[in-house]
Amino acid sequence: MEACKDAPSVRHIIALDGDDDDYLIPAGMARFSSLVGGPQRDDAPTPCAGGDLAMLPFSSGTTGLPKGVRLSHDNLTYNLLQIVEPFGALGSADALMSPLPFFHIYGFTVSLHYFLFQGSTVVTMKKSAFL
Repeated sequence: MEACKDAPSVRHIIALDGDDDDYLIPAGMARFSSLVGGPQRDDAPTPCAGGDLAMLPFSSGTTGLPKGVRLSHDNLTYNLLQIVEPFGALGSADALMSPLPFFHIYGFTVSLHYFLFQGSTVVTMKKSAFL
């Protein structure tokens, strides 16, 4: 919440609350569980279409100058589903210590989103831990 004070474009903050309805959510945040399957309340964010822009990462410029790459919700979802085949299904008992930076698309997609998508734990390390 503190970081969003300087980010006026942030419209919604979603807390990963799990299955426990008694989990305390700070004021101003929406429960993730209330968004699964569509809005449950009048103040919940409106679901987006699969073709809507989800993120705009910037390429490293391997084929020219760096440029923004438009990724839709469907792009990210199908990429996560493609990872299931080589990595297999994971669960809440699985954990990953991620050495990859989340600003890189591989670290962002596989290390962060895939493991969270599977309900697994992601443990981040300080940069100095690898030096």
